[in-house]
Amino acid sequence: MVFRHVRSGGRPAALIAAFSLGAILGAALLSRSTAGAGPAACIPGDVNGDGRLDLGDPVSLLNHMFAGGPAPAPCLGAPCALPRFVFVIRHAEKEPSGADPALTDQGKERAKRLAETFSLAKVDAVYASELLRTYQTVEPLALAKGLTIARFNQQKELAGLIASVGALPAGAVAVIAGHSYTVENILEALGIADPPSIGSDDYDSLLLVTLPVEPGGMSGLVHLRYLYEP
Repeated sequence: MVFRHVRSGGRPAALIAAFSLGAILGAALLSRSTAGAGPAACIPGDVNGDGRLDLGDPVSLLNHMFAGGPAPAPCLGAPCALPRFVFVIRHAEKEPSGADPALTDQGKERAKRLAETFSLAKVDAVYASELLRTYQTVEPLALAKGLTIARFNQQKELAGLIASVGALPAGAVAVIAGHSYTVENILEALGIADPPSIGSDDYDSLLLVTLPVEPGGMSGLVHLRYLYEP
């Protein structure tokens, strides 16, 4: 997996970097080893509890979600409310023709790689559009997690999709499979003001949206890529 960049509320952050999963683990362990011994006062976004908002926080979050690393640091006093995490992806490679084309063999292998990427992550809900290629992209993931894929009509049910995600419990993790022409709309509906565009040859973007805890808060976006080489 590659950590490409961080955006908050649609505005590019000053932190631009690329990490392999090994570097993510190393940086996460370093940030935790230098953190204070006890629970800290709540700073929204201070995942590793070191009293700062810096690159160590998304690194620690990814370590927890994908590599079974330590949970976010507890807060002193009243507990911090956990945000909901939403991964938005585009479907894998599809056949070039047909009214509702299926995935190619390469696309099916990419779908398996997606499931492997989430093998150590908690996933609470999986969504796919009404078309076959999105369903097949998240099918291995849903099977691995014992989940039923919730379908949505990409033209008529976007509001219902967002409401369903919003109704998940605090700390829940959802995965939504869309299309190159709908991913931006989904991100905007989740509160990302300036979402990245997804090209017709982009099959490996993994867009992590952190939904705000407080009403009126801002959503955050981390743009990842899950690596697959046929």
